[in-house]
Amino acid sequence: IIHGIQYNVIVYWYLRRQAEKTGQKKGLVTALVRPGNALVFVLLCLMYAVFYQVVLTGRPLDEFGFGIITSPTEYGAVPALGLLPLSKEMRFEVFALALLQLPGMLHLYFDSFIWRVRDRKIQGGL
Repeated sequence: IIHGIQYNVIVYWYLRRQAEKTGQKKGLVTALVRPGNALVFVLLCLMYAVFYQVVLTGRPLDEFGFGIITSPTEYGAVPALGLLPLSKEMRFEVFALALLQLPGMLHLYFDSFIWRVRDRKIQGGL
């Protein structure tokens, strides 16, 4: 998931820089990467992912959530990893903990972009 987010962010900024470089004012891509349209870009990417999952692969949409949102009644144990079977309640707890950890993970992820500055003086101080 994080790799997918990273890829979309990189593509968004690449397309935005290209549109600014060329000065192009018309077109779907140019409209999507205008300042303030990042949410529209993300939603379009999400719609494409859902379309790809359902139409092109023919797989059910519940697989799109990696088994977290809807899943079998119980996951089996994985003895090689020391994991016990997960009941419905335990799956909810794992999902809730993942939601609580997500802001911290995203903070670290975005910080990795912020602190990659080009000025050597600032890099030396970091």
